[in-house]
Amino acid sequence: GVEIVLCTVPATAQFVLPTSIWAASNPPPRVVLDAAYRPRETRLLEQARIQGKGSSEAGGVARVEGIDMLIMQGFGALRLWTGQSDLTPAVRAAVTRSVMQYYAESA
Repeated sequence: GVEIVLCTVPATAQFVLPTSIWAASNPPPRVVLDAAYRPRETRLLEQARIQGKGSSEAGGVARVEGIDMLIMQGFGALRLWTGQSDLTPAVRAAVTRSVMQYYAESA
């Protein structure tokens, strides 16, 4: 079966996985990542939330929103620019708060 799904198409494409991926005879994906960040829950992530409910030993399919991927890319860039191998929790919290505030205000 498919373990990881990474979607990089625009959310307007309304991409979802074939129903056969979610068939009882197949193990569902463990992780579904969607790089689109508006809306936060794309059709693919919605499908993973609904169809993947209760699957996997961890209590469902892990879903990663595009906005979270964008923030993690920013952390990686910040590490490169500053030469710091690790960011403090305060820096991580400040960056996340700032990005999420901008995201909410720019809707």
